[in-house]
Amino acid sequence: SCLTLPLYPPNHSRFEFSELDVSRAVGYTTFTYTNLKFNATTIGPCDSIRVTVDVFNSADGVDADEVVQLYVKTPGASVKAPRVRLADFARVAIAAGETANVELVVAPKYFSVVKNEGNSSFWHPQIVVEAGDLELSVGGGQPDFTGGVLKGKVTVKDSGPLTTHYAC
Repeated sequence: SCLTLPLYPPNHSRFEFSELDVSRAVGYTTFTYTNLKFNATTIGPCDSIRVTVDVFNSADGVDADEVVQLYVKTPGASVKAPRVRLADFARVAIAAGETANVELVVAPKYFSVVKNEGNSSFWHPQIVVEAGDLELSVGGGQPDFTGGVLKGKVTVKDSGPLTTHYAC
């Protein structure tokens, strides 16, 4: 479909018009997420989590790109932590009627917290991965605002420190 718009700046004696193809600017497809898998359901404080998901382009004849997003929540954190964190994302081109298998990774820095105890201070924070459950969400947007998001849990079995460069 085309939209006819006047060119800017218009000629005062007459308008010049140009056709602009807007079919790629509007989403003409939906994506379905299935088959969410984690490389492990229990990890250590320095382990990354590998996540795979299948994304299906349900369009009839429209190839499209989707930005697959992976979010993490730390609901049991002992200190204030972000409600949800974008841990990884990938833009994938998916042909109409096809399925893409997408792999994303959550590094420990995305489920760590910053504590201000003991000898730590603003200039020397204590960054810790705490033991407990992590909630992972994969979809086309934030988990509480987007439909079709898949969710799962991974348990961190032990607590452990990270350096200020997020290394173990």
